Amino acid sequence: MSGISAFVMGPFYLWAARALRRGDPRLHGAALIYMVAMLYSMVVHVWVELFGELPPPDKLVFALIYAPYCALPVALWWRTRPA
Repeated sequence: MSGISAFVMGPFYLWAARALRRGDPRLHGAALIYMVAMLYSMVVHVWVELFGELPPPDKLVFALIYAPYCALPVALWWRTRPA
């Protein structure tokens, strides 16, 4: 997952920022793939954190910290949907 984050998501962020600014219609499909990848990674990460050897002491703070990592990919996908 770290390799995907560095070598796939990094260039995607640059391309997505440019595509969002220009209104590129291909961004919606790419945003869908990005959303699925990020949510999959978050499910794995949160599962390991919550049920691993050292769970977080305050689950509410944990949820508040990781909520944007789930909400922003969904918001990007929603924002780029065709009119």
